[in-house]
Amino acid sequence: ALPLEGPRAESAESGRRIGGMYTISRCALLWAATLARVSGRGSRGRRHLSTDRLASESFPDDFYWRQLTPGKDVALDPSNSLAQVATSMGNFYYAIGDKNTGEAFVIDACWVVNDIVSTVENDNMTVVAALATHYHYDHIGAEAKNFGTGNTRIPGIFELSTEFGLPVHVPELELGLAAKQTGLDESALTPLSEVECLHVGRFKLTFLHTPGHSPGSTVIRVTGESGDAPERSGVDLLIAGDTVFPGSCGRLDLPGSGEPRVSGIHVVQCTS
Repeated sequence: ALPLEGPRAESAESGRRIGGMYTISRCALLWAATLARVSGRGSRGRRHLSTDRLASESFPDDFYWRQLTPGKDVALDPSNSLAQVATSMGNFYYAIGDKNTGEAFVIDACWVVNDIVSTVENDNMTVVAALATHYHYDHIGAEAKNFGTGNTRIPGIFELSTEFGLPVHVPELELGLAAKQTGLDESALTPLSEVECLHVGRFKLTFLHTPGHSPGSTVIRVTGESGDAPERSGVDLLIAGDTVFPGSCGRLDLPGSGEPRVSGIHVVQCTS
């Protein structure tokens, strides 16, 4: 893993906001290294994160998490054209949950949603909700996307909602964009914001708004149950979507994106 270096805050409590920055101590970082081509604004080329460090982290036995890679864990059917595109895109999909309750959330589940849900179910977990870090088609799907061979539907939150009956949570600022892009009714979407939190078993998810790559780009923080300090719960995990990559950040030249404001970007510092 490549931790993001940043200013250190002396005697800062884990998760305390200081001068528009968040400092997260004792955390493992999941950088969702998707579409890491930064046109003139950072490093070029894909940057994938090895999970070796995460595998060595001492997560508690009841914490369930998977980082699913297309072509390795899912999207294995060579005759499936969407699976081939998903593999070339290199998106990561995540599942986190509580093994004691058997409940799990999927995050940024797209392209091959049947594979993703089946993989989690094969781990004896039940998917109970779907979350998205932002609305781009490679994270939530699209009603029609043209890859040069005509319009293609990309499975994502539409299928997770209508076929699997899951509640779907997307960033508050992107509800309308997500609905229009996927064909879902906006009433079927639940907003994510910094004043909200979700629980899966004893694990708590909170949300940091990090605009730049998209208007509502959101980083998801996973910790132990409310009131349980990360060092006691054994979990302090960030899922960054396309906000940051090792040595780079998500593209800032897409429609709706722009230079992240200092007050709107959370600099994440990881100390062991």
